[in-house]
Amino acid sequence: MQQLLNRFYRWFFLGWFGLVDRLFFRRKYWQEVPFDAQKPVLLLGNHISWWDGAWMLLRNAGHWKRRFNVLMLEAELQKRPFLAALGAIGLPKGREQLQMLARLQALTKDPANLLLLFPEGRIGAAQAGELHFQKGLLNRLHLLDWQVVFVFSAVEFANKSRPSRYHFLKISESADAMDLEASYRDFQGACQRRLAELIAAELQQRP
Repeated sequence: MQQLLNRFYRWFFLGWFGLVDRLFFRRKYWQEVPFDAQKPVLLLGNHISWWDGAWMLLRNAGHWKRRFNVLMLEAELQKRPFLAALGAIGLPKGREQLQMLARLQALTKDPANLLLLFPEGRIGAAQAGELHFQKGLLNRLHLLDWQVVFVFSAVEFANKSRPSRYHFLKISESADAMDLEASYRDFQGACQRRLAELIAAELQQRP
């Protein structure tokens, strides 16, 4: 019964997210990278709204075709338990995190898995300054067992009535938790420059 309920939740919310996404956003821009078929993907992204997880869920369903997992605070998951059917995993506090770490590391046994993390741990504007990672969890994950991929997301109106959303991906050149923050900052800066170029080009086009 629970499996049928989970399938219903997944079908319903994928459809609902997709409909709202098509109605609200005028354009979706993706700068993609090839995923390694031999490794599970650890997707590290900036967190600009509650939509971040939905965008990655939709992209995975239509393009990446991986087994989708996203880490969120246990307290938030308890408020929205249906998200577990969409791949949400609750992160508890204290000693229970060790059990969660074992569950996350178990995902590396299947290269079809994808785990989405927002390492800053809070929502912030895409145009904000440099991100600061909460490294506790990253330091405990065996990053060499993952293909670490950065994703940067932004939403811009560009003088239009409906916004466009932009997503840039890059494969991390390092699997060292201590290097990831600096590497992501460089990636974020490059994405913001590229985004400015795309917006400038769009503003020059005729309405």
